[in-house]
Amino acid sequence: MSTPAASATTSNIEDNNNGGQVLLLPFPAAQGHTNPMLQFGRRLAYHGLRPTLVTTQYVLSTTPPPGDPFRVAANSDGFDDASGMAALPDPGEYLRTLEAHGSPTLAELLLSEARAGRPARVLVYDPHLPWARRVARAAGVATVAFLSQPCAVDLIYGEVCARRLALPVTPTDASGLYARGVLGVELGPDDVPPFVAAPELTPAFCEQSVEQFAGLEDDDDILVNSFTDLEPKVIKCASVQLTLQHTSPFHITSRLTQTFLNLT
Repeated sequence: MSTPAASATTSNIEDNNNGGQVLLLPFPAAQGHTNPMLQFGRRLAYHGLRPTLVTTQYVLSTTPPPGDPFRVAANSDGFDDASGMAALPDPGEYLRTLEAHGSPTLAELLLSEARAGRPARVLVYDPHLPWARRVARAAGVATVAFLSQPCAVDLIYGEVCARRLALPVTPTDASGLYARGVLGVELGPDDVPPFVAAPELTPAFCEQSVEQFAGLEDDDDILVNSFTDLEPKVIKCASVQLTLQHTSPFHITSRLTQTFLNLT
């Protein structure tokens, strides 16, 4: 187990690019969380911003870099010389180790980038990593939560977090959300998110999925990987409860773009 100094490398992007730097921090080694954030980063680059992918040293050593327009920066999960999450059979223990090592290396990265004359203006982070919000805000960096899952899934997790749904969540519970006009489709038994349908199977991931909604009100903005025509009822409901922006790879609202331009 090791924790190297945080570092950043550049592909073909010049460090003196005039656009503000935006750090993108997905959950490590989870492609379903990483790919939507990379798509979003490409759109930010189109608008003149400089996206930097931040992930663990293990991920960077085992997967090819995303290439232009991204810089890449390393932080630590404590298993840089081992096999990442596979090094611990207990997911809960891995998440605790990730926070213990990821927090200081992210703080060091923010400091080193500022000293190098390219301060991060915004941290776009996966809220499965809530400690990232605390680290960034302590450094004076704006934070934006990026929800990579469908809005309907996010809404169910949010309802559990707000204690409007109890565990385990059943198809009857989901039918109640549909009857209230919260969900646009009625979910069958196999459609309820498994982490909350059977929380006893993966308690650490259940807790992580639910608790990602605690503290989102402290973020400067919240993004969800969807678009209105796909989930109109769900997005309308979620937008009432949260300051929500939908950010499908095919659409970025003018308000969202302006939010990032104002923070650079």
